[in-house]
Amino acid sequence: LPDCGWIDCLLFAAGGVVRFDNKTVSRDLQSVYGNAQVSFNDYLYLDVSARNDWSSTLPAGNNSYFYPAGSLSVIFSNWMASASKWLSYGKVRASVAQIGSDTDPYRTEVAYNAAVLFGSNPYILRNPSLSNSKLKPERSNEIEAGVEVKFLQNRIGIDFTFYNRITNGLIMPLSVSNTSGYSSFLTNVGKSRNRGVELQLTGTPLQLEHFSWAIGINYAANRSILLALDIPNNPSIDRYILATERRRNSVSVAAIVGQPLFVLTGTDYTYLKGEKVVDANGFYVPSDKNQVIGYTQPDFVGGITNTFTYKGVVLSGLIDFQKGGNFFSYTNMYGFASGMLQETVANNIRENGIDVSGVLADGTATTTRLTAPRYFKNNFGTRLNKANLYDGSYMYLREVKLGYSLPGNWIQAIHAHKATLSLYGRNLWLISSSSPNVDPSNIINSDSNIIGIEGGALPSVRSFGINLNISF
Repeated sequence: LPDCGWIDCLLFAAGGVVRFDNKTVSRDLQSVYGNAQVSFNDYLYLDVSARNDWSSTLPAGNNSYFYPAGSLSVIFSNWMASASKWLSYGKVRASVAQIGSDTDPYRTEVAYNAAVLFGSNPYILRNPSLSNSKLKPERSNEIEAGVEVKFLQNRIGIDFTFYNRITNGLIMPLSVSNTSGYSSFLTNVGKSRNRGVELQLTGTPLQLEHFSWAIGINYAANRSILLALDIPNNPSIDRYILATERRRNSVSVAAIVGQPLFVLTGTDYTYLKGEKVVDANGFYVPSDKNQVIGYTQPDFVGGITNTFTYKGVVLSGLIDFQKGGNFFSYTNMYGFASGMLQETVANNIRENGIDVSGVLADGTATTTRLTAPRYFKNNFGTRLNKANLYDGSYMYLREVKLGYSLPGNWIQAIHAHKATLSLYGRNLWLISSSSPNVDPSNIINSDSNIIGIEGGALPSVRSFGINLNISF
């Protein structure tokens, strides 16, 4: 529309064709969007928006979904004249929104994978996931509230946000018997909640004529939980296995009602009055399978950025961190079992053996000395998944950058507005880690590609480079 005045209106259509793994994937999304904003005395703002999508990835009759949103914000610093000396900016905000989402293409009708060769003869395989012509869009309802304040001529800033999101009709692939000709069935199941806080602190501790030091701190904590599962024809099921590692079919990522998204299940130790139970051979006794052994969700994540400026030179550094969150490590499991890791030779244990202490099934205390091969093959992850479960906490010097703003006469010579030359380094130093032999921030870079399961992740790559940025 050429001009909507105080109401912004938009009608658009989006389509895409993506080439991935020798497959062509296409989708089409058509939308109508409208937005209105009302302000009062330059401190009270009300925004209302609404959108309707029509997606090609959902079946006819269920491919249209409408979702509105509204937000209210008050810039209270604009009418607090008495606080202007110490309060530079202050705003409180609150919003309510509904969000709709579709799914990936080719999930509502029978689909076939790209042709492959068997010798010189091509053949086509049917998609192992059974399609569902009754899929509905996922819908999320979210509330958010926050406050942003800046003090002492913007030298100190605080931005705090709280959010709560409820999602209904989660689209998930449910496992089915392979005798059906399929491995999974896609359907709408379950209800989940995500609740959390985000905090950003900024400050300029030092501000001189030619030198300044600025610091920024980000913190985020999210708590998710599966509230309900609605499995067709199986109302009593309280868990869904999202993925299972394919080597030994022992460790899985699961969604369990009442538990955080997502948990790790497998074999744990067997305990008797808090002590680990061992058998007559000195081997720990594993629990039944499918026990909850860990939680992939971290307690919190964040980062710290420091920026030092002296005339035209800028030096900045970023440290990011994570506290908590478990993962299962195949690097360590096979490394211990095969004797390839340094821990299997430490303290001359290959000559002296290892003492295993615990209790027998009747509660009698016992200690057995095992050779290193017997210990690492039987008391680690090949039998006991919990033995190779690790804490994903870490602190990383993620990036350091040194930049220089080119002199004004150089910039004028090329008719530019600004030009900066920078040297940078990334993934420079894993300062601390709670997991041996792997980078906990890089476990998704593995052939498992499953959250919470490290399947032989490649080592992190430290990189250096030079960057020239010119703006006109």
